[in-house]
Amino acid sequence: MTDSTDPPTPLRFKFTSMICAVLIATWMIGRIDDIHASRLEEMTVGQLTTGKGADEKKVLCVDVATSKPCLREHADWNRKTILWLGNSQLPTINQQQPGDRTMVELLHQSLIEKNFYVLGFAPPNANLQEHYLLFENLADTVKPDVLLLPVFFDDLRESGIRPGLAELLDDETTSQSLAHTEIGSRLIHEHLEASTGSVPTQEMVASTMDWSEDTLNHWLESHWTAWNKRGSYRSTVLVKLHHLRNAAFRIDPQTVRKMIPARYERNMQALDAIIASAEVRNIEVLMYIPPIRNDVAVPYDMAAYEKFKHKLRDIAAKNNLAFADLENVVASSEWGTKNSATLGGGKELDFMHFSYAGHQKMAAFVEQALFTESKTVAAARSKFVPVSDGKVIR
Repeated sequence: MTDSTDPPTPLRFKFTSMICAVLIATWMIGRIDDIHASRLEEMTVGQLTTGKGADEKKVLCVDVATSKPCLREHADWNRKTILWLGNSQLPTINQQQPGDRTMVELLHQSLIEKNFYVLGFAPPNANLQEHYLLFENLADTVKPDVLLLPVFFDDLRESGIRPGLAELLDDETTSQSLAHTEIGSRLIHEHLEASTGSVPTQEMVASTMDWSEDTLNHWLESHWTAWNKRGSYRSTVLVKLHHLRNAAFRIDPQTVRKMIPARYERNMQALDAIIASAEVRNIEVLMYIPPIRNDVAVPYDMAAYEKFKHKLRDIAAKNNLAFADLENVVASSEWGTKNSATLGGGKELDFMHFSYAGHQKMAAFVEQALFTESKTVAAARSKFVPVSDGKVIR
């Protein structure tokens, strides 16, 4: 224990200690930077491809930022449009090779000559609440004739609107459309709460501490690259913690994920809202059950999954929707692996993304479903024969 008679620590010792701490911190941040870069590279199962169709138009986007060129290039199109919503399954090609194209690009290429423009919007892990927001926003700008809507069982565990899409809630026309439903009003309310917070902003004066902190942050960001990347480091730490959790609880890709009732209910409300809005707008909906690999046990509660599929069929029948079950169209050999989400590293099964061969098959089967199930597309069948006609699109 130090008593009051001990001499004070020399200033030069304090200064030396501070310098040493800064040097150690600098080394550690540099090391984290290296780890962060490598982890981002390891996490990629394939590129989130927002490529072009054969007509050199950008036809696939994954967030608001990437949607701008897609929408700009679609603006001059004055014939029928097929809007394809989805998640990372649409833009991700597992074990991607140069020249590989996504199912959206392949379908766009096959149908563009027949006067159908295919445009995809597929945020990773997108839930049906986000699809509802996207649909209400894009229905006014894209004016689709057909909505292609996969319903992913796993994504019903997600809820809310992510930052990359939330700005669409600031669009007055979109918000007015959402406000007609209970789930839409709830999304608007949650967005307003998140945007404004619980503290009134008017007549607020920044404290000296706030001003000092902001000034220091700006100076460090402009003079120290590592400090400017602190948000990225934070995400790296979160990824590591996620991996640690998976290792601690022995969670792997085949671990059964239980459905979260409240989130499931919100997403099903959003599905009902999408269908009702499409009917009012005279937009035909082709709803489909997306592929899942079938060579191993899937990470679903199978009783709940079967009930879910029956529910979708009932919804389609009740609302006179076009419907397709594409659960088994991708062969087991066409699925791939991804980098482990645990601390052990290595490869693990991927239940969401497949190879280019799988994308070719999906484009062909979706096209076939459009011509057999969609009244809008089938009406044009007498004018031409689809490229795929049930075969792989190349």
